[in-house]
Amino acid sequence: AFDSEYFQLGYSDVEEAFNQYLLENPGRNFVLMGHSQGSHVLLQLLQNRIENDEALRERMISALIIGSLGRLEVPPGELSGGTFENIPLCSHATDTACIIAYDTIAAGGEEERPELLQPLPCVNPTLLGGEPSIAANTIFNRDEGIPFPEGVETNWIGYPGLYSAECEVDGFLGADTAPGRFTLLTPQLAQVFFGGTLHLVDYNLGMGDLLRIVETQAANL
Repeated sequence: AFDSEYFQLGYSDVEEAFNQYLLENPGRNFVLMGHSQGSHVLLQLLQNRIENDEALRERMISALIIGSLGRLEVPPGELSGGTFENIPLCSHATDTACIIAYDTIAAGGEEERPELLQPLPCVNPTLLGGEPSIAANTIFNRDEGIPFPEGVETNWIGYPGLYSAECEVDGFLGADTAPGRFTLLTPQLAQVFFGGTLHLVDYNLGMGDLLRIVETQAANL
């Protein structure tokens, strides 16, 4: 819980690190990146330090609030409201001072999904800027346990266009094998491997897209 002493202890470290960054980098812009509990911490940082500080909002390239699983609230069909009034969801890669948020799940299998009070906010990274497409630029790290093809000796491997991603009715970012492509490691199989959702690979699915988006945003700030 946000009000627990344990959460606040961890949060205080993050805020202190943010203060140190501002001290050492006056005027330099920044990107905030979080995942799961890290996204919960960043939501509080955004609320406490950036939501009502126009000068800091002007320096924020974007905030990647990935895998927050309902902690970020935005009214369905809107870009702002709910948790934040002054920090909207991103709708194009040239937008800045905005939030990219999504929670990944395998497409289909709706009966296995968590019940939600309202749809999750979903910003599909594959559709922002550049050459928008539902085809994702997926990147895996060897340490995550994903089997690499024989002969690949690098620690990272990219699968551009192998998977697709589309925001679904309940706000989950639904991952599937892209049309016309084939893989044994389907999102549906990976979801079983990772224990019921694709939460552990939220960033991996669109990592190449996120890198492209942030680069475009930084150039437009």
